[in-house]
Amino acid sequence: MVAHRAFVPVVIALGVTACKAERAPAGGSAPSAEERSGEEVEMRTYTMEYFPRSELPEVTVTAEVPTTWTETVAGRDTVELAVPGKTGSPLAITALGIDGPDVRARLEAAMALQYGAAMSDVTRTPLDDDRVWAVREDESIVHARMFIPAPHGVVMAIAIVRREEVALLEGIAAVFRTVRVQAAP
Repeated sequence: MVAHRAFVPVVIALGVTACKAERAPAGGSAPSAEERSGEEVEMRTYTMEYFPRSELPEVTVTAEVPTTWTETVAGRDTVELAVPGKTGSPLAITALGIDGPDVRARLEAAMALQYGAAMSDVTRTPLDDDRVWAVREDESIVHARMFIPAPHGVVMAIAIVRREEVALLEGIAAVFRTVRVQAAP
């Protein structure tokens, strides 16, 4: 069995509608990513399908993203974010369609998919709204994920950073804390 997996869905979208992205100025009553990081941010809204369960209703996700980050819609279920100064794979926000009797079971299933046999090496931090910030450190890479409950699974915000770029993780985590799943209509 593989010691760890970096699960970022790859979707070949030929003639299919991609995830939809919208932008608006950030705002709200909670401290924003801008207030936490000092960077200008804008509210982005993504409507995406659940991977690999496209038969499920779409999920709408919002996040306050620094204007310096570059966004790429990577498929029907994933948005990639490139961060200035970060090399390697981009950040990603993706929706996973996962069955389970409750939020906790779906979160556990998503974490098991991501970390596999290396689950015992993961440091978990429970956050508000049943979210979990999970970090696993290798010799050269830090695997960080924000797991956010969604109506039919889990939305994940994914960061894989090299050891020498670990200082970027605090700002990335601040943005990931603004990721919200909108209530189903």
